[in-house]
Amino acid sequence: MTSAPALRLLLVLVVVLAGALGWSSGDHAQASPSPASSQSADAAPRAKAYAGLARRGFRIYLHFRAQGEGPVTVNATLRVNGRLALSGTLRRVAPYWDNLDRWTPRPIKTSFPAGVYSFCVVAVDSGGKRAKSCALLRVV
Repeated sequence: MTSAPALRLLLVLVVVLAGALGWSSGDHAQASPSPASSQSADAAPRAKAYAGLARRGFRIYLHFRAQGEGPVTVNATLRVNGRLALSGTLRRVAPYWDNLDRWTPRPIKTSFPAGVYSFCVVAVDSGGKRAKSCALLRVV
């Protein structure tokens, strides 16, 4: 009788061999889009918000990335328990994904509670396509 580890090893070898030979699970294989075609003019923008730490009453720095084919408007919000603490609109002419952008809004008022806030960025291109990303921000 064959052991379970031996069967798993055999299955892994078959999958690796099938991938090496280019076999597909369907009757026809679809070519994956090339990187150049995935960034065509009708591609949606991309956005990524990053988590951070802030102190009420002091300057804060919130980091994000955005990418689009042309001009992109980035709407940034900071919320706690559904309550809007800060918001802002940033415009980027032709944002590049490798650049880390920074939003430096006014300090968070001390009347807002300490805790975990939600930092969201929404990138909108000139065609109206959107991309949204949220991250947590710890406020002390």
